[in-house]
Amino acid sequence: MQRANEELTGAQSSLRRAEERRKGAETALVAANTRPTRALLPGLLGNQARRETEAHWQEAKRDFDEARRIEQQSLRAYERAHHRLEDAERAARQLSEARTAQERRQSFLREHPGTRRWIEQLEERVAVRDYELAPPKPASVRCLVTDAPSRHLDAHA
Repeated sequence: MQRANEELTGAQSSLRRAEERRKGAETALVAANTRPTRALLPGLLGNQARRETEAHWQEAKRDFDEARRIEQQSLRAYERAHHRLEDAERAARQLSEARTAQERRQSFLREHPGTRRWIEQLEERVAVRDYELAPPKPASVRCLVTDAPSRHLDAHA
């Protein structure tokens, strides 16, 4: 359970870092979406500014998409770690309940030795009855086959 807890803690910190990176990339994308005044100019100067703005926006968009993908992966890793922790907690709880039940059974059998003998006798009777009810085993095919070839050999000789 400790390992599952450590895995969950690591996944949480990874998710936080991914969320912060995505927020930063989102802010950069919004900032890249604004056009500088030069981009409004006609001619070569305006064309160059528009190309630079477009390139900057595309780079910011790629960074944002990458950050969002990493955030989604981190979220899935966090969910898997959370489920593993829940499974580990459930297994520990079930193990504890099973040990408690076993201790109660052993205590009961120590306090009631006649019951233990009765259980053993019942198990023996069930085993005998199972043996009696079992279908008879078919005759071995091997025995039939070993007799037949010897007759054929004599006939061909």
